[in-house]
Amino acid sequence: MTPPAFSLPGLGSLPERQVWVIPPQRLAGARHAVIFLDGEFYLDRVQGPRASAQVQASSSVAPFWQIYVSHRSLAARWLECPCVSEFSQLLAERLWPAVLHHHPEAVSALHHTLIGLSFTGLSAVYSAGEYPSRWQAVVAQSGSFWWQEAWLPHVWETRFGKGRTRFGVEVGDKETSFPVAHRPECVQTMSQIEGVERMAAALRKTGHEVRSSRFAGGHDFRAWADTLPAWLEWAQSPPRVAL
Repeated sequence: MTPPAFSLPGLGSLPERQVWVIPPQRLAGARHAVIFLDGEFYLDRVQGPRASAQVQASSSVAPFWQIYVSHRSLAARWLECPCVSEFSQLLAERLWPAVLHHHPEAVSALHHTLIGLSFTGLSAVYSAGEYPSRWQAVVAQSGSFWWQEAWLPHVWETRFGKGRTRFGVEVGDKETSFPVAHRPECVQTMSQIEGVERMAAALRKTGHEVRSSRFAGGHDFRAWADTLPAWLEWAQSPPRVAL
């Protein structure tokens, strides 16, 4: 069953989009919110609600809000997700006030995790670079860090540098294909594995806490669904470095 949604107003060239909200299983102690990019994928094919219910049933994980942000369409996803400043601003400045407008009971959720996959994994890390104090944790499942000849790993140190965000990155051991022409203007010239490794190295070099892992599988929803519960647990674990 699709959860209730509201329309998030657009920003600049970005039109409005749907946002689906699933409250925590209990409000008491719900001080964490998880924002899922690619909301349509996480609601359905990655089974975010099931994974969230599973980990919230554990005594070691506090209840949390689930916020699913629409990518609007696959065509829009290609334009809005890869390192677009307006999209980062929408997430950092406009999303949470809109959530509180519709769900004022979420006001105690002060710890926010941003999660994305593939292109939106790239977008999630970029957004944390643009707004280094906004996100406490970011998870990129098979993030497309190969984009534009690994532009984001290359510029991370000089453009963004240090911050307090914790990062979790993963990639499948079968994500080895290249070159891949995704679109005429978008050619992948290195493997997903190499792109993720470059991103993890750039994050570590600038002092971020990074958890990286490699799962058995390829670039597919079933693999991300299998690893998602562990990432949701990690997002609430104590940081290894002082914040």
